[in-house]
Amino acid sequence: MSAVRGGVGTRLFVVGGQDVRSEFSRTADSAKRMWSEIGSGQREANPALRVLSAEFRNERMMRAEEKAARLPAIMTIPLILFILPVLFVVILGPAACSISDTLINKKPGS
Repeated sequence: MSAVRGGVGTRLFVVGGQDVRSEFSRTADSAKRMWSEIGSGQREANPALRVLSAEFRNERMMRAEEKAARLPAIMTIPLILFILPVLFVVILGPAACSISDTLINKKPGS
């Protein structure tokens, strides 16, 4: 928020690849829709709240599924850089030690 106060326009203020204004407007629109639904049928507020809660639940679930779908692509680089080298050392280390022992302890002419 300091960037907005510092004179950078809201169009240029981006956090995590998303425009902050778009996230805010989406939240404001959903709140506006919720209050209009509640205000329109005060006696029937329970069905409106049930429908809105189901919509919000579906939106949260869709966002979580999108993040879960991106996870394998994000985890590929740490897997290659950190886990696979250790796995190779654990698997090939004992074989390399036994080969080096065999070559070092081999007598000439045998």
